[in-house]
Formats: sequence, structure tokens, C-alpha cells
Amino acid sequence: MTTTNPYDSGCWSDPVHFDFPGIDPDVFWDDDGTTWLTGSFDGKAILQAPIDLETGEVFGPLKDIWNGTGLPSPEAPHIYKKDGCYYLLTAEGGTRERHRSIMARSRNVDGPYEGDPANPVLSAYLSHSYFQAVGHSDIFPDRLGQYWAIALAVRAGYSYNFDPYNSIFPMGREAVLTPVEWPEGEWPTFMNVSGQMTGDFVLPMNPSLKTLPEHGEGVLAGSDDVIDFAPGTTLPAHLFHWRLPIPKNYAISPEGHANSLMMRSSRYNLTSFDGDSTRGLGQTFVARRQAHSRFRFSVDVEYDGLLTREENEVGITALQGQSQHFDIGVVMLKTNSSSPEAGSVQPHIRFRGISETAYRLPSRFKYVDETFPLPDHLCHGQKLRFQVEAVNTTHYAFSAGLGGEEGETEMTIYGYTRGNYLIPYYSGVVVGSYATSNGKFGEGAFKTYISRWRYTGLEQVRELPEDQLPVYWD
Repeated sequence: MTTTNPYDSGCWSDPVHFDFPGIDPDVFWDDDGTTWLTGSFDGKAILQAPIDLETGEVFGPLKDIWNGTGLPSPEAPHIYKKDGCYYLLTAEGGTRERHRSIMARSRNVDGPYEGDPANPVLSAYLSHSYFQAVGHSDIFPDRLGQYWAIALAVRAGYSYNFDPYNSIFPMGREAVLTPVEWPEGEWPTFMNVSGQMTGDFVLPMNPSLKTLPEHGEGVLAGSDDVIDFAPGTTLPAHLFHWRLPIPKNYAISPEGHANSLMMRSSRYNLTSFDGDSTRGLGQTFVARRQAHSRFRFSVDVEYDGLLTREENEVGITALQGQSQHFDIGVVMLKTNSSSPEAGSVQPHIRFRGISETAYRLPSRFKYVDETFPLPDHLCHGQKLRFQVEAVNTTHYAFSAGLGGEEGETEMTIYGYTRGNYLIPYYSGVVVGSYATSNGKFGEGAFKTYISRWRYTGLEQVRELPEDQLPVYWD
């Protein structure tokens, strides 16, 4: 893809397709005008060939130029030319605890490459750093000539080295920045990623940082949300759907409901058919990513007179995937009491969740399904406010209260869950709002309206003393 303005999504060209039997393709432009395609093949080797970026044609057979230092999955290659040598930076060891970056160099772009005697150049394996699984890196110079590496990592702590599939790192793989020293004619040296880092370097701050939003679409990564769905606006660029959205299921500030988002319910809930597929149907769900160690997310929902049949439900969730999510919402259920309403459907607060993954034994799966009659002070037709908060680095609290008012309101906690019940494969937790008939009725069984979407980052934790690192299981 090419663009005349990288900050404008409307200025990008259609993609040019090319054939490559692997992952992580990267391009390198050599001094003679040749463009080289380099990528990872079958978790075994780094392959390379010239490519025409205008047509997508790959020339000649792909050449095996390096297979790393012996760990599995050499991948994520990047080539740099400096001081007469070609440097090849790759990842290896997979994407979990043994993930790391390694380097090699050659006098020729297509090899042979010799490894850096100091390999791995970047790793957190068996370290006591809060940041683990560091790897998949790239190098760039800033405008002052200081070199930096950007890499992937997870905030999980030392125990991640021994039980990565049961650890707590709800934001999944994040991008981290670390300084690199690269003297002329020598190998680069990377500073290990270790949370709050200090040293003889200057952070690459743009002098016009405060004006950056004017140059691009949406908000800066990690920004708070104050979204009121005003008339004439569209969904902010950082909000997204799970599965392809059905456009008619959403409308901003429809007639009679200014400053709200109409959501038409989906047949399936967030677990959907089997915790994996939706059988081609959509899910009514709008979300954003968790971007802070501690945060608070809340939404007001309008339900009275809109949810009228059994299992009509609207609420919010902390979701890692269809088989790992915890929800709180208002749901219509039949009453079993001796009151005059017995047998009729009445609004209830429901806290419900599921945590299943192929990486854990069934004995470590988690299921929650708790319902509470709607308290009297919330039963007067007003909006309800639902909230999920990361109260520390290990637990989420789910609460409900009276909506419709700006600022603080009295909230009641209805449930908690631990971060290791939302373990990421790669991407981290998202929070958002859903509307569903839980399989009872077809698509669009009811309409609901959400408003006052708020996300507030409370804390970024970059270091944890070892005595505060999470104990993963109750």
C-alpha cells in the first residue's frame, strides 16, 4: 500500500498482493535500487528474494539466508545496512517465555550471515523483570541520531517463565521502547527492558506533541474516553466491533434519543454458538482496548420498556475472546417468588462469565452465573450505569448503580474476576457494551440505547516488587 498522507485513512491505495509461503514479511531497499522481501517460513528459516512492490512479483526462488541460533520459530526479520554491512535482526523462541531477539550480519544482503557473539541481543527469559517475553523487535534512529528498539513484551513478572498460560497480563503483548547503542563498525547493544528505565539517553519527544491529534484521525493511544454520541458524529476510530458489524444494528443519536447510541440486539451473546464461532451471524457489541494497568470503564443504559421478553439483556463486559469474558448487565428473567409478579419477566442484574482455553486443564476453567433482583431504588425507569474497574493488577470489579447523572454515583459491586481468567493469546482485554437476546429470539429482537461512555486510566504499573507479584490461583 502507498499513501500521499499517512495520517488520513482515505489517502491510502488499494493493497498490492504478493505470494510468500510464510509470515512476517518485511522489505529492505538497497542502495542499488533493489527491493528485497524477507520473511519467516514454517517456523524454521528466514527466506529472502527480490520483489517488485508495484506489481507484487517476487523474482527467482526464495533463498534461505539464516535459521537463527537454534531455538524454534525464527521470525520477524528486519534488515539494515550500516557501515558497509547488512544486519539481520530476527526473533526466535516462540512468542511466550523464551521469546527473544537475535542478530546476524553479512557483507552481502543475501548472506551468508554470521550471528552476533552476544546473542540474544534482547531477552527477559528467567529475569525478574515485570516485563517478560521481550522480542520481535525493530531498530530505528530518531532525529537526534539516537538509536531505539521497539519490541513486544507482556507485563507478567518472574513466574511467567514457568507458567505462562496461567499468568496475569491482561493487556497482552504491548509495544515497549528501549535505547540501543550502535557504534560505527560494531554490533548494536540493547538495554534490557525493565520497567522504569534510566540512562544516558534523551527520549524522542516531538516538540509538537500537543498538536499531534490535529495531524491524524482519532485519539492518541492510551487516551481516556469521554464519548456522548452527539448528533452528527460517528463512532470514534479506536472503537470497534467483534465480528463484522451489521450496520442497521447501530445508530448515533436517532430521533428521540439524542446523545446516545442505539444498539439493536443480536441473537447470540458474547460466547455465541460455541465460544468460537457465530455461524455467520453478527454480535451487537462495541468495544475499546484496555490501555492501563488500572482503569475504570462505565456506560449508562436505557432499558425500561425496551427489554420486554425473557433473556433480553444489555450490559458491559471485560472480554479477551468469546470463551473468556465476564459481563454485568440488566436481563429480563422470570420470577419465582410468591409476589404478584410471579411467573412474569422482571429486570435483574446478572454477573456472568466464562473462562475456557485449550492451554488450561478443564479443572482450571471458570464459570460464573449470578443473578440479583433489580434493587428498588433502580426500578423507576431511570437509566442504569454499569462499571468495570481494574482495582489492582490482578482483579476486576463489576458494579451497577443509577445512571443519567454526570460525575460520581453510588455503585454496588456484584462480582469480581481475576486477570488470569482473561489470559491473552496475543491481544489483550477489551471493554465494551453488548445487547443480546441470548439465543431466545432472532436478530434485532429489541432496541436499547447506551450513553455516557467513559474510560479513565487510573495507573500504569511498570514495576512490581517480587513480594507483590500475583499468586495466580485461589
